Amino acid sequence: MLDHLSGGRAAWNVVTSTEDSEAQNFGLEKQRERGNRYALADEFLKVVFGLWDTWEDDALVLNRETNVVIDPSKVHPLNHEGEHFRVRGPLNLPRPPQGYPVIAQAGSSDQGRDFAARWTELIFTPQPVLKGAQAFYQDIKSRAERVGRNPDEVKVMPGALIIVGESEGIAREKEDLLRSLIGLKSPQALLSSMLERDLSQVPSNALAKEVLASREVQGMQGHVDALAQIAEAENLTIAQLAERFSHSLTFARFAGSPKQVADQIEAWFRAEACDGFIIRPSYLPGSMEEFVCLVVPELQKRGLFREEYEGRTLRDHLGLKRPERGSWVERAPMAHSEPLRKVSA
Repeated sequence: MLDHLSGGRAAWNVVTSTEDSEAQNFGLEKQRERGNRYALADEFLKVVFGLWDTWEDDALVLNRETNVVIDPSKVHPLNHEGEHFRVRGPLNLPRPPQGYPVIAQAGSSDQGRDFAARWTELIFTPQPVLKGAQAFYQDIKSRAERVGRNPDEVKVMPGALIIVGESEGIAREKEDLLRSLIGLKSPQALLSSMLERDLSQVPSNALAKEVLASREVQGMQGHVDALAQIAEAENLTIAQLAERFSHSLTFARFAGSPKQVADQIEAWFRAEACDGFIIRPSYLPGSMEEFVCLVVPELQKRGLFREEYEGRTLRDHLGLKRPERGSWVERAPMAHSEPLRKVSA
């Protein structure tokens, strides 16, 4: 519905969730294991894509002269029967303006990467270190190709925290001010929550990479991996890692003058570490306006950012073509996934 109302500007961020409290809102006592969550999500996506495809593109006639609104021969049942869902269909809406809304996802575990390569077009990822971002980028593109997709149709977008000033000095002053606003106990508590481990008994000078290697560490795999990259690259203690995490989480951090920030963005793009970035505000309000007014013009000078919109839909803006009905069916299945079936013609 949102894709229709917005004229084709909708995206869907598919989240399998991690918390027991989330599962308890859907009739479960606790969250499923990661592998089971992705198996459920895989079937759910089959159902949703199948429902979008129950209408052919020209099923909506809207002919006032003949009083024909819909051609019923071009609307089909789904009749999905799977392990988790039984859905008859058809959908009560025509096929979306974009064919399918842009599918986004943020999984970084092995199962999450397989899921992303099969289903998504926009991948959010915490990648704080260039080398790790390059490895993730190449891995996702390779997985997409293995399931029969064009790797260029899977966009990798790391998060980036931006601190920009009219000069490098002003940017550093902003960075120092933001750090000063963090309470002494807040970093440790925040990192403990992310790792699902109480760090209050861990010596502050313990090497972070050794703490992260402990079996006691849980948490979301992608963020734990990103923290391990930071700890290794910067040889941080657990206290230093907590402080680093408290002001930039697990995202890349670009700070400096407009030219310096643009240099860092360009370096990642040229090094095939990303297709773009999800810009994370360092503070609100204000930091997003600074990015648009100071950094975007510098990127435009370099031919790295558009100067006008290239179409009317979100797919157009991302350089993604409108998918044909049923195009997803030919993709190779995930491990332990049922084969895909075409919707009736």
